[in-house]
Amino acid sequence: MTSRLRGWWVLVILLGTLAYALAEDLTLTTYYPSPRGVYKELRTSGDVAIGTTSSPAARLQVIGDLNNPAVYVVGGGGTTTLRIDDAPSGDTSPFLIDSNGNVAIGTTDPGGYALRVQGNTLRVGTSDTSTLIFLNGQVGIGTTNPTAALDIRSTNSGFLPPRLLPSAVTSPVEGMVIYNTDSNQLEVYDGTSWKSAGGALPHGIQPYDTAGTYTFIAPADVPQIVLEMWGAGGGGGNAVCCWTPGAGGGGGGYGKGIVPVISGASYTVVVGAGGAGGAACGGYGCTGGSSTFSGQGISYNATGGGGGKNGCSTTCSGAGQGGSSTLTLAISGQAGAQGDTPVAGSGGRGGDGGNGGSGGATTAAVGAAPGGGGAGGGPDGGTGAKGKVVISW
Repeated sequence: MTSRLRGWWVLVILLGTLAYALAEDLTLTTYYPSPRGVYKELRTSGDVAIGTTSSPAARLQVIGDLNNPAVYVVGGGGTTTLRIDDAPSGDTSPFLIDSNGNVAIGTTDPGGYALRVQGNTLRVGTSDTSTLIFLNGQVGIGTTNPTAALDIRSTNSGFLPPRLLPSAVTSPVEGMVIYNTDSNQLEVYDGTSWKSAGGALPHGIQPYDTAGTYTFIAPADVPQIVLEMWGAGGGGGNAVCCWTPGAGGGGGGYGKGIVPVISGASYTVVVGAGGAGGAACGGYGCTGGSSTFSGQGISYNATGGGGGKNGCSTTCSGAGQGGSSTLTLAISGQAGAQGDTPVAGSGGRGGDGGNGGSGGATTAAVGAAPGGGGAGGGPDGGTGAKGKVVISW
């Protein structure tokens, strides 16, 4: 074939291609490396498909495979690698990826963050009940309308805090919450030490319900205990002179509170003894013994009830006063009652212990433990009940 004939065939093919391109509104122009005209130009007014021979399903459809990504964008040395706008110009809230791989949505500046979203709401999830949402500075989990800084809602699950020993937290801050795996309870750091948040069953309990002195050693990794104490009841007064019945002894005080302790340290526990009846104290009932907890610079008590006076006359038959406590929750013991009329009267009733046992109800009756006051006598007064101490952690 002569060169002239080959030239005509090339011209026919080029004209056919140009006619097809014009029919599809497609323009490809480079002219590179020629210095005349424009170069790097691609235009189309129809849908475009890359990587497939099928009709495109969108304005631009790109299909890749495992070895060839569908879209591979390389920046040209500027700060922005990829930007998608919803307007030809002037869009201040685009989707943007900068040259460092940081992503911005709704703003032109990622600000150095891996992901920055400018707007009032960011929602992740498939339904209202399985949603993580950021709304106006508030976070909602399981809700699209958080009403607090963190609002968690669920109908079939709960909140699980970190579970560990307080000693494992190297830099605690005030307000931090953990679940103590040794004490089996929630604890809050108050800026100085870990304190029980309450509501959990005690991990350990040590009762002392016999009058005497004991040593308590704080368990390991237990920064505080719940201390509960009852003072002993006072004894009732006896009957003298004209056999006027004596007055009842007062009930012991009660106290309960959270007390800081040092793990492994020793503390002294005293359980108060009940006050003896009037015959042993010169006609007056003896004061009930106080229950105490002390050591390592701390001291707490629940005092015993006062002893009832004797029945020397109807005017001096004074009832024993109730005890008190230095713990946070303090309930005073009940005062005893005055003795009745001379000769035929009955002894005054003993006062009830604070949150404890009842006072003796009949002449010379012994108070009920813990902390009940003894009844007034005729002749001898009743004995007050012993106190009690219970430590839990």
